[in-house]
Amino acid sequence: METSKRRLIVLLCMHRSGSSLTASILGEVGMSLGPYDLVGAAPGNPHGHFESVPFNLLNKRVLDWAIGFRGDVPHDFATLSRILESEGVWTADRAIPAELLDEGERVVRGLVESGLNSGFKDPRTVLAWPFWRRVFERVENLEIAPVLLVRSPHEIAMSLCARSEDMSYWNALDMVGVHLSRMRAISEEFPERPPVVRFATPSYWSDLRELANRYGLNWSDEAVERVYRPSSVHQLPAVVAHPAQKRYDELCGGEPPAFDPEANALRLAEDARRAEAGMYARLRDSRREYWETRAKLQRLERALSLVGPLLAVASSVKKRTSGGWPKLWRRRRENGTRSASTGSTG
Repeated sequence: METSKRRLIVLLCMHRSGSSLTASILGEVGMSLGPYDLVGAAPGNPHGHFESVPFNLLNKRVLDWAIGFRGDVPHDFATLSRILESEGVWTADRAIPAELLDEGERVVRGLVESGLNSGFKDPRTVLAWPFWRRVFERVENLEIAPVLLVRSPHEIAMSLCARSEDMSYWNALDMVGVHLSRMRAISEEFPERPPVVRFATPSYWSDLRELANRYGLNWSDEAVERVYRPSSVHQLPAVVAHPAQKRYDELCGGEPPAFDPEANALRLAEDARRAEAGMYARLRDSRREYWETRAKLQRLERALSLVGPLLAVASSVKKRTSGGWPKLWRRRRENGTRSASTGSTG
């Protein structure tokens, strides 16, 4: 690695907060995503994740070791309760396995060697931050450039519910609050307040331009327009009565913007109906699959009930042959040979 100082941009965010689009834009204006393969497209993200595979896999291993889950929102109540109670905090003095630290150092060195300005994103990084702090300390001549990417908690929760078959809206909001708390704590570790990018707001474009100028990227409206996709925003914002909303407003710079309470209430009610309709549709599908599977099992049981007697008959025949079918076949062949011999001598 060269002795000149390299900059590593770390995109800190929650799942479904526009991180894939943001990473693709930053890549377009000069942030290297490294020499690694990227996580491919998926139904919930058809344009790709722009997420390095080694960082994604390593973050999952770290979270599994540190917290006990590796997804976006825990589905079991015990794990979720434990994370909410601790607000996602795990002490930095825990003895992190050496093989995890070695792997983290390896992938970071490979990334920062790919350009003077490189970066990565994975929403799990926020909860795995104590691990990454230790990894970054191992790499010399490295400037860590954090970016806080935020989105309305209601939008994130609705997006998570739309993508998952068994996601609770309120559980999703709880996890958004945990991520925002960790993001604020991480930002306080740096002498200067990290840039904040407010996804799905009128400020998104200007926030990105300010970020690019601050971190030495080559901003170009034309280049960004080639990859910017307004269709990536599938939800509409609303203010929700939840601690995550306050944390979001604080990260965005203080008081929330003025809004119409009546229109906000109508938006929340409309989204609640939409989420409920989706939940009942999935429930109907599950019930239909259950009855179809049950009918298949019943047909299989009837088939097996017919096979049983046939196996019993086959077993009885095998016993009567005193040695099985091969011996019976040899006996028949011998009888046939004797008959042929007798016939030829007569």
